[in-house]
Amino acid sequence: MPRDAIEEIKKRHIRALQKGHKKTISQSVIDKYNWTVDELSILKPFINSNKPFEMKNTSISNNVFTTNEIYKLLDQFVENKTTLKNYRSRVNALNKLLKVQNEQFSDIFLDVQALSKKIIDKYADPTAYFGFLLFVLSKSQKLLDIATSHYNKTKETNTTDDVFDILKTQFNNYKNTQIVSQLKDRRKDLNYEAVYKSIFKKENELNISQYASTRHLISVMYTHALYDEKDTIHINPRNYFHCVKLVNKDDDMDEENNFYNIDTGRLLLNDYKTSGIYKPYDVILSQKVQKIINDSIDKNERTYLIEKEKGGTMAPNSLSEMVQRVMGHTIDTIRKSIESYEINVKKTSREHLAWVSRHTIITQEVSYLAQTTQYAHH
Repeated sequence: MPRDAIEEIKKRHIRALQKGHKKTISQSVIDKYNWTVDELSILKPFINSNKPFEMKNTSISNNVFTTNEIYKLLDQFVENKTTLKNYRSRVNALNKLLKVQNEQFSDIFLDVQALSKKIIDKYADPTAYFGFLLFVLSKSQKLLDIATSHYNKTKETNTTDDVFDILKTQFNNYKNTQIVSQLKDRRKDLNYEAVYKSIFKKENELNISQYASTRHLISVMYTHALYDEKDTIHINPRNYFHCVKLVNKDDDMDEENNFYNIDTGRLLLNDYKTSGIYKPYDVILSQKVQKIINDSIDKNERTYLIEKEKGGTMAPNSLSEMVQRVMGHTIDTIRKSIESYEINVKKTSREHLAWVSRHTIITQEVSYLAQTTQYAHH
């Protein structure tokens, strides 16, 4: 990494701490860079020496499955680095949510009904956590036996089901309830065609009034950047663009993070919501979009595709809020409007739309397509 880029990263850490945007900085980050004496004196009060995946309880016993054991299980069975990172974070989140003591991960199953309720109450989309639990239970007979033993002590009726069956049933019940709710929402007949037209109208307005500004760049990334040179959709967006590093050659890219090559127009997104089960987005943006991005960089040199006005990447939530302010719609609404418009108006194949949206056709039908026939070509 160029020296200037490293210095900018260091300054960003210091600014974030001084402004209170970050409370601590990890020892691993301190060790990663060569700090000056003055910089270290500023950083010292904020250093957190705790390592999130460092285990104190490394004992092995038949009736306990420790956090250390679950990490080893994940290391053995999860090959994708992003998925592994997400699963490890879910271990920590569940330990905290269930107030696990002494790193005894299997204690989250002491009350399976409470476990399910806490997950559903805590997370807007709890499916990822149910999926994680079903995954680890399927990979370890020991964990399944311990969890089932806990469940048998608290169950109200006799059953031969083990914890895997119980959680899968609860997960399916939750999904069915969610699907019914989503179908009702779709029947409200929201006019996604109007949304689709409005976001392209907004980009055109900003192209005239605020060309190559951050606001204009955001409007471009959620409109024209979604289409290739032949006007075929190649990305259906979520909050993908908050941490896309700018590079000049593909050799500076890796298989974990997100990048944009300013010389070739190649956008590589390795890290996104469903990246654990789908391939990365690897697309070439159109010449029109490349020019706007390059002009924006000429106006405001930076390390990442979208940054705050004073430097530094936006937090995901901050970028989501800015997208809504700029475009007049949430990212979720934009995503749904694009999918509905592509299928109902442009007659794009469902298979292609599911692929560029990185989800299944069932998800497409239930969650994304407006139940409306009020579409017309324009």
